[in-house]
Amino acid sequence: MNKCYEYQTSIGHFYIVKHEGRYHAVYTGISIWSCARPDEVAAVLGYGYKFNHLGAEISEIDTSNLGIPTDLSDWTHCYFMPFNIRGNFLHNSWT
Repeated sequence: MNKCYEYQTSIGHFYIVKHEGRYHAVYTGISIWSCARPDEVAAVLGYGYKFNHLGAEISEIDTSNLGIPTDLSDWTHCYFMPFNIRGNFLHNSWT
């Protein structure tokens, strides 16, 4: 189980999860990208990151208009556990 950061937006939760030495931006259980430090992930998500999300149809999500804070102190601490080698994650309850 890995420590992580969590922030709820109008379209769901975003997480910053440390896995295999990198910090991953996770949305709907899928790692959308990673970098070396958690504050870098928060900054990129807060200032704006565009990615495609598979659902009923493919749609582009732009995080710049979701109110995600760039400062990690505004995120909530949580725990995550990876469940396969593809970078997908399973959220665990708080402890």
